[in-house]
Formats: sequence, structure tokens, C-alpha cells
Amino acid sequence: MLFHGCPHYQPLLTRMRRLLQHSHLEAELVVREVTTEEVATAQRFLGSPAVRVNGVDIDPRSRRDEYGLACRLCQTDRGLVGAPPEEWMAAALQDARSATTHDAKFHWARATEQQAHSTARGC
Repeated sequence: MLFHGCPHYQPLLTRMRRLLQHSHLEAELVVREVTTEEVATAQRFLGSPAVRVNGVDIDPRSRRDEYGLACRLCQTDRGLVGAPPEEWMAAALQDARSATTHDAKFHWARATEQQAHSTARGC
């Protein structure tokens, strides 16, 4: 999930595509635009960028309820990063492969740049 203008959008999208290509898992990449605070809350949007596999946020620490149009920081073993790390995406794909014979679906939403504020929220 992301907002238009997110500085971490293109690098994350590139990593996601590469992982999907190498995963040998049929998967669909879905980009979803989040345009209002109401939609952000309804979609449980934790900030930009965020990645979901089969509807579940890949951040192991994402079990919180601070939804809205905001930048997102992810707390990793290497410190704060501006996007979910590749190992989280790979683990989520592996879990999807193990849990089901159905196709995995990456959900990625974005909020419009003018409606997103620069507040960072920890993952």
C-alpha cells in the first residue's frame, strides 16, 4: 500500500516484482489507491508503503490500529527503514505457498500525495 509520491514506491515495487518472478508462485500484484482518511481506516491502511499477501500485512509487528494517510517506517533488526524489507516479503510468499494451493495476491494501495501527510508511523 502506498501514496502517490512515496519515495519508497519504485524500489519496493521493483523488489516485489523480482521476488514474485523468483518465487515460482502464481501471484497477482494489486495496486490500490487510498484517497481519504475514511478509506484508510476502512482498509486498515497503516501507512505508505505497506504490503499485504492474501489480505494480511507482511509486517510481523503490524497488529495495531493507527490507520490513516501517512508515511510508514518499519522497525527491523537493522533499524528503521522506509519500506518493508525483502525478507518480510519472501517470508510472506513462503507462508502463502505453504498455507494454500491457491494463488497468492499482493495488495498494494496508495494514497494520493496531496492527502497524505508526512507523519511517519512505525511498523
